[in-house]
Amino acid sequence: MDTNNTNEAPPGMLRARPRESASVLPVELFFDLVYVLAVTQLAHYLLDHLTLRGAAEALLLFLAVWRGWVHITWISNYFDVRSRQFRLVLMVVTFASLILSASLPEAFAGRGLAFAVGFGVILTAAATWAILGVGRGNPLRTPFERVLSWDLLTAGLFIVGGLLDGDARFAVWLGAIAIAYTVMWLGFPTPRLGHSHTTEYPVTGDHLAERSLLFVTIALGETLIITGSNFGELPADAERFAAFAVAFVATVAIWWLYFDRGADAGR
Repeated sequence: MDTNNTNEAPPGMLRARPRESASVLPVELFFDLVYVLAVTQLAHYLLDHLTLRGAAEALLLFLAVWRGWVHITWISNYFDVRSRQFRLVLMVVTFASLILSASLPEAFAGRGLAFAVGFGVILTAAATWAILGVGRGNPLRTPFERVLSWDLLTAGLFIVGGLLDGDARFAVWLGAIAIAYTVMWLGFPTPRLGHSHTTEYPVTGDHLAERSLLFVTIALGETLIITGSNFGELPADAERFAAFAVAFVATVAIWWLYFDRGADAGR
């Protein structure tokens, strides 16, 4: 990078590209912990709403949570997370993610607006900072601008939905999620800016693979902790022991499938 060009990102702002840059730092895992909480909250939401409508709501919320995690993980792939500026931005979106996660049980009740605002901050704050961080002379600026243009729309629709109730909220949020995933699939087509191609923003694949591996490890660890603590607090009988055993076997099966096949394939 030519550091004499003031329109480019400041030296040290962007991540280095050699393979050793694949290591995941503790600050990234700190962010991921909030999304492990979100996964747990979603599981409880589905258990508390065992209907077709409840399953649809849980799926919609999951798609929003997944979009938020992927969005921040994708952006952080380009920046040196050891820089103070990026860590501050990451703490802001971590706080917004915590609001989102804590609001999940009541997202379709009294905390819909809190969920929507948290989701909106996640989508827009990091992308805005990324545009300012890379400067005008960097080829990453245009892809970030495309993403932010559509994320502003998605965030706005979610906030509108958070102000509504019942079926109206569900319909608006469903439309917003459908738009978000459709434009992501199409490369964020934007007037005058065109649409993105994967060749425009090469990612550090080893870093993303390692990030996913550690996220799954934390999530499965949380599952074991919850399973063990709940079993220890409940009265011991054959039915609960059977449920405990099934939960353990299911967790092992997920671990085996991912780490025996998916982790290596990801790398």
